[in-house]
Amino acid sequence: MRHALFVITSGIILAVALQAKQPTLRLVAAGLGAGGLGFTTMSMVLAAERQRKQQAAMAQSYLDFLQRLQDVPAAPRSQRPRACRGCQHYHGKVYGGQRLICGMYPYGVEGDVCADWNGGIQPNPPALGDDALS
Repeated sequence: MRHALFVITSGIILAVALQAKQPTLRLVAAGLGAGGLGFTTMSMVLAAERQRKQQAAMAQSYLDFLQRLQDVPAAPRSQRPRACRGCQHYHGKVYGGQRLICGMYPYGVEGDVCADWNGGIQPNPPALGDDALS
């Protein structure tokens, strides 16, 4: 709207310049009209460039967001350790970013056999002679 007003005003000034009989008035009106058109044109170009830069910045921030989403590691399929499968003591909830496996072994046992496993038939029973269950 503002640009249209400037174009109309500059056009009227140029029309006055063409109709004026005095050379000084004609020169001043022509200068003002041309200057007004130049100012309006430059203002429109700068507004379009500012809008293009804003859109480019928004697109870049969206692409950065998508890249961060892609960089998030996927959760493992089974977060329950092998030694805890079927155990009644397994807790497995996350507190402060750390998974609590159970009350006896907060971080889980080392290996595939737990001496405190409770839940029926142990999926990986210890080998004969192993005193893990004694």
